[in-house]
Amino acid sequence: MKRKANKSKPPSRVRYEQTHPTISMRVSRELFDRLNAVRISEGKSWADIWKEALKVQQRTANRAYNRGFNDGLPHGREEGEAAARAKYLVKYQCHRCGGWIKLSSDQEKRAARQHMEQVWVHSRCPQ
Repeated sequence: MKRKANKSKPPSRVRYEQTHPTISMRVSRELFDRLNAVRISEGKSWADIWKEALKVQQRTANRAYNRGFNDGLPHGREEGEAAARAKYLVKYQCHRCGGWIKLSSDQEKRAARQHMEQVWVHSRCPQ
């Protein structure tokens, strides 16, 4: 087999090749297929896969993160709202019927803070 004659390269290309050497290796078809599947499914380059393997680069699990975020968001939002409601809901017991008055607006909360000594009742409770 004849080798091609060396063509002249621009100096910038020569410097780049010196600072970025090529790595070439042979792997089994099974390993290649597995690596290629990871590369395609996660949108990574071959260099990214090797950098992750050497722990030079942090794992870029964008697909897994996005899938977990999008699948878990509605469930987490419901749980988060319920927990926040249980922790931060301001409510006051009606002295007539014993039911709870939920104070939701800032204006209601300010009024409650100023007048906690007063007796609070629902506006719809009978006298």
